[in-house]
Amino acid sequence: MTKISLDQKHPLDPTWRERKLLDLQTELELSGEERGDIAYTSPLWARFSLPHRNPGDAPRWEARNNGVSLIVRPGEKLTADGSWVSAGYPFGVIPRMALTYMATEAVRTREPVIHLGDSQREFMSKLGLSHGSTDRRRIRTQIEALAACDIQLSEHATTDDGWGYRFQKLPITKGLQLWLNGRDDAPALWGSSVVLSEEFFESIVTAAMPVYLDDLRALGGSSLRHDIYVWLTYRLNSLEKSTHVTWEQLHAQFGSSFKLVRQFKPKFLEALSDVTKVYATARVRVTDNTLILMPSPRHIPQRSITS
Repeated sequence: MTKISLDQKHPLDPTWRERKLLDLQTELELSGEERGDIAYTSPLWARFSLPHRNPGDAPRWEARNNGVSLIVRPGEKLTADGSWVSAGYPFGVIPRMALTYMATEAVRTREPVIHLGDSQREFMSKLGLSHGSTDRRRIRTQIEALAACDIQLSEHATTDDGWGYRFQKLPITKGLQLWLNGRDDAPALWGSSVVLSEEFFESIVTAAMPVYLDDLRALGGSSLRHDIYVWLTYRLNSLEKSTHVTWEQLHAQFGSSFKLVRQFKPKFLEALSDVTKVYATARVRVTDNTLILMPSPRHIPQRSITS
Protein backbone atom coordinates (compact mmCIF):
# COMPACT_ATOMS: atom_id res chain seq x y z
CA MET A 1 0.00 0.00 0.00
CA THR A 2 1.32 3.42 -0.94
CA LYS A 3 2.28 5.54 2.03
CA ILE A 4 1.18 9.14 1.78
CA SER A 5 1.97 11.88 4.24
CA LEU A 6 -1.13 13.67 5.44
CA ASP A 7 1.05 16.74 5.75
CA GLN A 8 1.43 16.94 1.97
CA LYS A 9 -0.31 19.75 0.14
CA HIS A 10 -3.81 18.87 -0.91
CA PRO A 11 -4.06 18.43 -4.68
CA LEU A 12 -6.38 21.42 -4.92
CA ASP A 13 -3.89 23.72 -3.19
CA PRO A 14 -2.16 26.15 -5.57
CA THR A 15 1.10 24.72 -6.93
CA TRP A 16 3.91 26.09 -9.05
CA ARG A 17 2.25 24.67 -12.17
CA GLU A 18 -1.08 26.38 -11.37
CA ARG A 19 0.82 29.62 -10.90
CA LYS A 20 2.45 29.08 -14.28
CA LEU A 21 -0.98 28.54 -15.80
CA LEU A 22 -2.26 31.73 -14.21
CA ASP A 23 0.73 33.56 -15.69
CA LEU A 24 -0.06 31.99 -19.05
CA GLN A 25 -3.70 33.03 -18.83
CA THR A 26 -2.80 36.62 -18.00
CA GLU A 27 0.05 36.86 -20.52
CA LEU A 28 -1.39 35.27 -23.64
CA GLU A 29 -4.44 34.74 -25.73
CA LEU A 30 -4.73 34.19 -29.43
CA SER A 31 -7.20 36.36 -31.30
CA GLY A 32 -8.80 33.32 -32.93
CA GLU A 33 -8.07 34.45 -36.47
CA GLU A 34 -4.70 32.72 -36.91
CA ARG A 35 -5.04 29.42 -35.08
CA GLY A 36 -8.54 28.96 -33.77
CA ASP A 37 -10.68 29.98 -30.83
CA ILE A 38 -9.32 29.66 -27.32
CA ALA A 39 -11.32 27.75 -24.71
CA TYR A 40 -10.49 27.05 -21.08
CA THR A 41 -10.57 24.09 -18.75
CA SER A 42 -9.61 23.37 -15.16
CA PRO A 43 -6.18 21.88 -14.35
CA LEU A 44 -8.09 19.36 -12.23
CA TRP A 45 -9.14 17.53 -15.41
CA ALA A 46 -5.50 17.18 -16.40
CA ARG A 47 -4.88 15.16 -13.24
CA PHE A 48 -8.10 13.21 -13.07
CA SER A 49 -10.70 12.07 -15.55
CA LEU A 50 -14.39 11.33 -15.51
CA PRO A 51 -15.57 7.87 -16.62
CA HIS A 52 -14.96 7.01 -20.26
CA ARG A 53 -17.88 4.58 -20.30
CA ASN A 54 -21.11 4.39 -18.35
CA PRO A 55 -20.42 2.67 -15.00
CA GLY A 56 -24.09 1.64 -14.97
CA ASP A 57 -25.57 0.82 -11.56
CA ALA A 58 -22.25 0.93 -9.68
CA PRO A 59 -22.66 3.00 -6.48
CA ARG A 60 -19.31 4.74 -7.00
CA TRP A 61 -16.57 5.19 -9.59
CA GLU A 62 -12.92 5.93 -8.85
CA ALA A 63 -9.81 7.18 -10.66
CA ARG A 64 -6.38 7.47 -9.06
CA ASN A 65 -3.35 9.70 -9.53
CA ASN A 66 -0.26 9.49 -7.30
CA GLY A 67 -2.09 8.16 -4.28
CA VAL A 68 -5.06 10.53 -4.55
CA SER A 69 -8.46 9.26 -5.67
CA LEU A 70 -11.24 11.10 -7.44
CA ILE A 71 -14.54 9.46 -6.52
CA VAL A 72 -17.81 10.09 -8.38
CA ARG A 73 -21.25 9.08 -7.13
CA PRO A 74 -24.41 9.65 -9.19
CA GLY A 75 -27.07 12.06 -7.94
CA GLU A 76 -30.77 12.32 -8.66
CA LYS A 77 -32.91 14.26 -11.11
CA LEU A 78 -36.58 15.15 -11.33
CA THR A 79 -38.80 13.73 -14.06
CA ALA A 80 -41.78 15.39 -15.75
CA ASP A 81 -44.22 13.50 -13.48
CA GLY A 82 -42.50 14.81 -10.34
CA SER A 83 -40.66 11.64 -9.35
CA TRP A 84 -36.97 11.41 -8.53
CA VAL A 85 -34.72 8.99 -10.41
CA SER A 86 -30.98 8.45 -10.69
CA ALA A 87 -29.31 11.05 -12.88
CA GLY A 88 -26.64 8.51 -13.77
CA TYR A 89 -22.95 9.18 -14.27
CA PRO A 90 -21.38 11.89 -16.41
CA PHE A 91 -19.29 9.88 -18.87
CA GLY A 92 -17.71 10.12 -22.30
CA VAL A 93 -16.78 13.23 -24.22
CA ILE A 94 -19.93 15.34 -23.68
CA PRO A 95 -19.45 16.20 -19.97
CA ARG A 96 -15.82 17.03 -20.74
CA MET A 97 -16.96 19.44 -23.45
CA ALA A 98 -19.67 20.82 -21.16
CA LEU A 99 -17.09 21.49 -18.45
CA THR A 100 -14.90 23.26 -21.02
CA TYR A 101 -17.87 25.40 -22.03
CA MET A 102 -18.62 26.27 -18.38
CA ALA A 103 -14.98 27.13 -17.68
CA THR A 104 -14.73 29.24 -20.84
CA GLU A 105 -17.86 31.19 -19.95
CA ALA A 106 -16.62 31.69 -16.37
CA VAL A 107 -13.34 33.14 -17.67
CA ARG A 108 -15.15 35.29 -20.24
CA THR A 109 -17.84 36.72 -17.95
CA ARG A 110 -16.18 36.37 -14.53
CA GLU A 111 -19.60 35.20 -13.30
CA PRO A 112 -20.53 31.81 -11.75
CA VAL A 113 -23.94 31.68 -13.47
CA ILE A 114 -23.52 29.86 -16.80
CA HIS A 115 -26.42 30.25 -19.21
CA LEU A 116 -27.42 27.34 -21.41
CA GLY A 117 -29.20 27.74 -24.70
CA ASP A 118 -27.94 29.47 -27.81
CA SER A 119 -24.41 30.15 -26.52
CA GLN A 120 -24.04 26.56 -25.34
CA ARG A 121 -25.47 25.25 -28.60
CA GLU A 122 -23.07 27.40 -30.65
CA PHE A 123 -20.11 26.25 -28.56
CA MET A 124 -21.04 22.57 -28.88
CA SER A 125 -21.57 23.03 -32.61
CA LYS A 126 -18.00 24.26 -32.92
CA LEU A 127 -16.95 20.91 -31.46
CA GLY A 128 -19.06 18.91 -33.91
CA LEU A 129 -21.93 18.29 -31.48
CA SER A 130 -25.50 19.54 -31.14
CA HIS A 131 -26.50 19.14 -34.78
CA GLY A 132 -29.29 16.60 -34.23
CA SER A 133 -31.94 15.70 -31.70
CA THR A 134 -29.88 12.73 -30.45
CA ASP A 135 -26.92 14.97 -29.63
CA ARG A 136 -29.19 17.48 -27.91
CA ARG A 137 -30.75 14.78 -25.73
CA ARG A 138 -27.32 13.43 -24.82
CA ILE A 139 -26.04 16.90 -23.94
CA ARG A 140 -29.08 17.59 -21.74
CA THR A 141 -28.80 14.20 -19.99
CA GLN A 142 -25.07 14.61 -19.37
CA ILE A 143 -25.48 18.15 -18.03
CA GLU A 144 -28.08 16.82 -15.59
CA ALA A 145 -25.73 14.01 -14.53
CA LEU A 146 -22.81 16.42 -14.15
CA ALA A 147 -24.81 18.91 -12.10
CA ALA A 148 -26.27 16.24 -9.80
CA CYS A 149 -23.26 14.01 -9.17
CA ASP A 150 -21.19 14.01 -6.00
CA ILE A 151 -17.42 14.34 -6.53
CA GLN A 152 -14.73 14.14 -3.89
CA LEU A 153 -10.95 13.86 -3.69
CA SER A 154 -9.54 11.55 -1.04
CA GLU A 155 -6.22 10.18 0.10
CA HIS A 156 -5.17 7.51 2.55
CA ALA A 157 -1.96 7.27 4.60
CA THR A 158 -0.36 4.55 6.70
CA THR A 159 2.46 4.85 9.23
CA ASP A 160 4.02 2.52 11.76
CA ASP A 161 1.69 4.02 14.38
CA GLY A 162 -1.59 3.78 12.50
CA TRP A 163 -3.43 5.12 9.51
CA GLY A 164 -5.51 8.08 8.47
CA TYR A 165 -7.39 9.59 5.58
CA ARG A 166 -8.91 12.83 4.43
CA PHE A 167 -11.27 13.89 1.71
CA GLN A 168 -12.58 17.06 0.18
CA LYS A 169 -15.92 17.49 -1.52
CA LEU A 170 -15.62 19.04 -4.95
CA PRO A 171 -19.03 20.10 -6.22
CA ILE A 172 -19.02 21.36 -9.79
CA THR A 173 -22.32 23.20 -9.49
CA LYS A 174 -24.46 24.38 -6.63
CA GLY A 175 -27.59 24.79 -8.71
CA LEU A 176 -29.28 23.86 -11.96
CA GLN A 177 -32.30 25.49 -13.59
CA LEU A 178 -33.58 23.45 -16.50
CA TRP A 179 -36.61 24.34 -18.62
CA LEU A 180 -37.81 21.89 -21.27
CA ASN A 181 -40.60 22.22 -23.80
CA GLY A 182 -41.79 18.63 -23.53
CA ARG A 183 -40.10 17.46 -26.73
CA ASP A 184 -36.89 15.45 -26.77
CA ASP A 185 -35.78 17.37 -29.87
CA ALA A 186 -36.03 20.77 -28.21
CA PRO A 187 -33.76 23.13 -30.16
CA ALA A 188 -32.31 24.85 -27.10
CA LEU A 189 -32.45 24.90 -23.32
CA TRP A 190 -34.26 28.22 -23.15
CA GLY A 191 -34.00 29.97 -19.79
CA SER A 192 -31.79 27.23 -18.39
CA SER A 193 -28.61 27.81 -16.41
CA VAL A 194 -26.14 26.22 -14.04
CA VAL A 195 -24.53 27.96 -11.08
CA LEU A 196 -20.95 26.91 -10.49
CA SER A 197 -19.93 26.16 -6.91
CA GLU A 198 -17.69 28.71 -5.24
CA GLU A 199 -14.81 26.22 -5.12
CA PHE A 200 -14.98 25.29 -8.78
CA PHE A 201 -15.56 28.87 -9.96
CA GLU A 202 -12.55 30.14 -8.02
CA SER A 203 -10.35 27.33 -9.33
CA ILE A 204 -11.30 28.34 -12.88
CA VAL A 205 -10.91 32.11 -12.70
CA THR A 206 -7.61 31.90 -10.79
CA ALA A 207 -5.86 29.19 -12.84
CA ALA A 208 -7.76 28.33 -16.00
CA MET A 209 -5.83 26.40 -18.64
CA PRO A 210 -6.20 27.52 -22.27
CA VAL A 211 -6.80 24.93 -25.00
CA TYR A 212 -7.64 25.18 -28.70
CA LEU A 213 -11.20 24.50 -29.80
CA ASP A 214 -9.83 23.41 -33.17
CA ASP A 215 -7.78 20.72 -31.45
CA LEU A 216 -10.72 19.42 -29.43
CA ARG A 217 -12.85 19.26 -32.56
CA ALA A 218 -10.11 17.45 -34.47
CA LEU A 219 -9.83 14.84 -31.71
CA GLY A 220 -13.50 14.02 -32.19
CA GLY A 221 -15.68 12.01 -29.86
CA SER A 222 -12.96 10.10 -28.01
CA SER A 223 -12.85 10.93 -24.31
CA LEU A 224 -9.45 9.20 -24.03
CA ARG A 225 -7.94 11.43 -26.73
CA HIS A 226 -9.50 14.44 -25.01
CA ASP A 227 -8.00 13.51 -21.63
CA ILE A 228 -4.53 12.85 -23.04
CA TYR A 229 -4.56 16.19 -24.89
CA VAL A 230 -5.53 18.14 -21.76
CA TRP A 231 -2.99 16.22 -19.69
CA LEU A 232 -0.12 16.87 -22.11
CA THR A 233 -1.05 20.55 -22.45
CA TYR A 234 -0.91 20.78 -18.66
CA ARG A 235 2.25 18.76 -18.04
CA LEU A 236 4.35 20.06 -20.92
CA ASN A 237 3.51 23.73 -20.40
CA SER A 238 6.26 24.29 -17.82
CA LEU A 239 8.23 21.05 -17.80
CA GLU A 240 11.88 21.81 -17.05
CA LYS A 241 13.36 18.30 -17.31
CA SER A 242 12.39 14.92 -18.69
CA THR A 243 9.89 12.99 -16.58
CA HIS A 244 9.15 9.27 -16.64
CA VAL A 245 5.53 8.13 -16.15
CA THR A 246 5.01 4.39 -15.73
CA TRP A 247 2.34 2.43 -17.54
CA GLU A 248 0.86 1.52 -14.18
CA GLN A 249 0.47 5.22 -13.37
CA LEU A 250 -1.04 5.92 -16.78
CA HIS A 251 -3.45 3.02 -16.36
CA ALA A 252 -4.56 4.31 -12.93
CA GLN A 253 -5.23 7.79 -14.34
CA PHE A 254 -6.67 7.01 -17.78
CA GLY A 255 -7.49 3.31 -17.89
CA SER A 256 -10.65 2.94 -15.83
CA SER A 257 -12.31 1.10 -18.72
CA PHE A 258 -9.53 -1.50 -18.89
CA LYS A 259 -8.93 -4.14 -16.24
CA LEU A 260 -5.30 -4.84 -17.20
CA VAL A 261 -2.39 -2.62 -18.22
CA ARG A 262 -1.71 -4.82 -21.26
CA GLN A 263 -5.26 -4.19 -22.47
CA PHE A 264 -4.95 -0.45 -21.87
CA LYS A 265 -1.50 0.20 -23.37
CA PRO A 266 -2.30 -0.29 -27.10
CA LYS A 267 -5.44 1.85 -26.80
CA PHE A 268 -3.47 4.59 -25.06
CA LEU A 269 -0.76 4.49 -27.73
CA GLU A 270 -3.33 4.71 -30.50
CA ALA A 271 -4.97 7.72 -28.84
CA LEU A 272 -1.57 9.32 -28.11
CA SER A 273 -0.66 9.05 -31.80
CA ASP A 274 -3.80 10.98 -32.71
CA VAL A 275 -3.16 13.61 -30.02
CA THR A 276 0.40 14.28 -31.15
CA LYS A 277 -0.87 14.90 -34.68
CA VAL A 278 -2.78 17.96 -33.45
CA TYR A 279 -0.27 18.76 -30.68
CA ALA A 280 2.72 18.41 -32.97
CA THR A 281 5.22 20.16 -30.67
CA ALA A 282 4.62 17.69 -27.82
CA ARG A 283 7.86 15.81 -27.16
CA VAL A 284 7.11 12.36 -25.79
CA ARG A 285 8.94 9.05 -26.12
CA VAL A 286 7.54 5.60 -25.52
CA THR A 287 9.52 2.82 -23.86
CA ASP A 288 8.49 -0.64 -22.68
CA ASN A 289 8.10 0.54 -19.09
CA THR A 290 7.42 4.25 -19.23
CA LEU A 291 6.25 7.22 -21.21
CA ILE A 292 8.92 9.93 -21.19
CA LEU A 293 7.72 13.53 -21.21
CA MET A 294 10.33 16.04 -22.38
CA PRO A 295 10.41 19.85 -22.23
CA SER A 296 8.45 21.10 -25.22
CA PRO A 297 7.62 24.44 -26.89
CA ARG A 298 4.51 26.18 -25.70
CA HIS A 299 1.46 24.73 -27.39
CA ILE A 300 -0.28 28.13 -27.27
CA PRO A 301 2.17 30.89 -28.26
CA GLN A 302 2.72 33.73 -25.86
CA ARG A 303 0.71 36.76 -26.89
CA SER A 304 -0.78 39.79 -25.20
CA ILE A 305 -4.38 39.45 -24.10
CA THR A 306 -7.08 40.82 -26.32
CA SER A 307 -10.20 42.21 -24.71
